[in-house]
Order: sequence, then C-alpha cells, then structure tokens
Amino acid sequence: MIATPQNQEETKYDLPAEAATNQLVLPSFEMQDYANDAAVVLSSALRYHGKTENQYSIAAVVRPDYFDPNVSFLELQAYVHETYPEFDVTHRLNGDTESLIQAIYHTNSPVIIRMEIENDLPQWKGDDRWGARFVLISGYDIQNESFIYLDPLKGSDQTISFEDLMARWYPFTREYLMIAATENAGLSEQKIGDAALLAELEENRRKFAEDVAMVPENRFAWLNYGRLLTLSGDYESAWNAFRSAVQIGLPQRYLFYDSSFYKAAFHNGIAQEIFDRTDLMLQMNGHSEENWLWQGWALLLMNQREQAKKAFQKALEINPGMEDGRYALEYLRQY
Repeated sequence: MIATPQNQEETKYDLPAEAATNQLVLPSFEMQDYANDAAVVLSSALRYHGKTENQYSIAAVVRPDYFDPNVSFLELQAYVHETYPEFDVTHRLNGDTESLIQAIYHTNSPVIIRMEIENDLPQWKGDDRWGARFVLISGYDIQNESFIYLDPLKGSDQTISFEDLMARWYPFTREYLMIAATENAGLSEQKIGDAALLAELEENRRKFAEDVAMVPENRFAWLNYGRLLTLSGDYESAWNAFRSAVQIGLPQRYLFYDSSFYKAAFHNGIAQEIFDRTDLMLQMNGHSEENWLWQGWALLLMNQREQAKKAFQKALEINPGMEDGRYALEYLRQY
C-alpha cells in the first residue's frame, strides 16, 4: 500500500506532505471527434499552457485523413517542436506512478499517455474489441492511490487507481509525453544527452527482459521487449520476441499502434508475413498510412517495385507529411 505519512514532512515519493494530492486545472473539456483522441489530449495540454489550439487545428497536421486510426507519440512531439519551439518536450518509455507524480509536481504540467480500452461495440464478427486511447494525466492522490485524468470521450475529471492505470498503460511500453514551459522543465532529450538516453534504453531493455522471464505468458511483455530490442537494433532477437507474442495471440488492432513488429520482420527479410499482416490490417481500416508504408517495404523485398511505389504513394495520400513515406519513395527512386 502507498500511504501518505501523516506525521512526516515528506511522502513516500519524496514530496512535501501538502503535495500528497495535486490536481491541475485543465481548460474546458473538448469531446473527441472520430478517433481524434491524440489531437484532443495534445490540444488540452497546449491550451493548459495558454496556447490557442483545438483538436481540428492539430489533426489537420498530424492526422489529415479523418479515418486514420493512429497518431504516434513522435508525431505529437514533432508537432510541438515545430509549432512551439519555446516548450520543452519530454518523451520517455517505461514510466511508472512515481514518474507521473514527479512530472506533475515538479513541472506543473499534465502528462500524455496511451491506455488500452475495450471498445463498446464489435465492428466485425469475431472482433476482440481491444483498442487504445490517449488520455491526459492531470493529477494524483497518493493516499487514495489514484490518478485524475482527461478522457477525450468522457470528460476531464476521471479517476483511476494506480494499479489499474499501470495495467492498462503496460501494453504500450508505458510511453509518455510531457510538455512544459522551459523554465519548469529539465527532462528533455536535449538536456539529458545522447549517452544518458542510450543508457536509459539499455536499462529499459533489461527491465522488459525481466518481465518476459517473470510472466512469459503475457503477450504484452513479449511485445514490449520486442519493441525495445528493435529500438536497440537487435532485430533477430526482436523477431524472436515478437514470434513468442504471436504464439500467445496478438490483439487484432495492435499493429495499428506500433510498427516495431514490421521493422524487425523487415530486417530479417520476412516479406510475406509483413505483406499478409499489413493486408489484414488494411482490410480492417484502409486509412492506416503505417500499414501502407510497410506493405510497400514488403513488396520491395519481393522485388515488386511498381506495387511498392503505389503502396508508398498511398501512405503519402493519407498523410502528406509522413517523412518515412517520402524517404521510401526517394529510396525507391535512387535504388
């Protein structure tokens, strides 16, 4: 149990006793349009810092196709860097309750995370209803072991227990993004430096390796481990991790949200599996630029250059700002 000491100066989280509860006052709630959760939470975070934004101004850049099922943390980070260079942006993996609490307390800023959800209604026969949603963590209560957050579909004063949040955050490597005024920040990649970030990557890889050793039946442990191995460039080990997850069973929508699986397969030359899985995902939603991109790379491995070009072009039709799509077409042109 995490408790707030009543007769001590600091809590278990090394905070003053009066900081055992903390709730930031968010701007007025903006309910998300279709699959626009990422744009809602980012606009809320930016409006909290005094900027004039709404979900549509952000979606026009990061999600110009109305039916696109995914926006990545890196796309949100890039939007802030390019639009508001005066802000410090922290992007990390493998967060925990302490990192969220410390971030809110020390930077006076809300934190963007992605949690798993269960969709209300199936969209096809046999739909497992597994999905994801961005939320904005805006407060905490240490004594009651709960966080306060904005849910783009439900409102800005939702509560969730520490335990439930950690479980629902885990399928996405507990990734988080925080935007802070520069004078309140100090956690950004630029300030930490490359050496420290590489050390952090290695530490996170070790932690997820421990997870698969402890709970080998957990598909998300293998998926998270595979993602960290992919980020580290160990593609053979990453593919072995992903194969372990496949044996347990991938959530049907998972490959909308993370392309590490495809990247590891590509570097192992496994073109047919990339093609088959991207084809299945595009049958579910043909507006996923990431799946068009990786289908293009699979076709290129198969030496089907004209079809690969069409797939890359389709990715760019969905999101003209997709740098990976532009790179793919340029690679095809040169080689």
